Amino acid sequence: MGALGACRQPVWGPGATPPSLPACAHAGDGELPVPAEQVPAEEALMGHTARAADAAQLGHLVGRLTRGRCADFVVLTANPLQLRGGGGERLPAVVSTYVDGTCAWGACRAAAAASA
Repeated sequence: MGALGACRQPVWGPGATPPSLPACAHAGDGELPVPAEQVPAEEALMGHTARAADAAQLGHLVGRLTRGRCADFVVLTANPLQLRGGGGERLPAVVSTYVDGTCAWGACRAAAAASA
């Protein structure tokens, strides 16, 4: 776990500004996109994790939960990919939050304190 400290080093270098991203074009009215514009939940998850890390040329450090990579993740009460959609469903609650693979908040802290 000694390499995890490297996870919090600046990616862009001291004083550098990360590249700007193009503005997203959307109506902003809260309506769901038409079916042809919808993305399956699994694709959306990959787009925000592994593919985003690869696009930023950081895939060797982040974006996947594998040994040797920096890991920030949450533990939820349910699998959000199994939501049926259609509204009215409660989203899963966050049980614990891990930063650099170490418990930072939630039930995991209570469990660690109890075992100490």
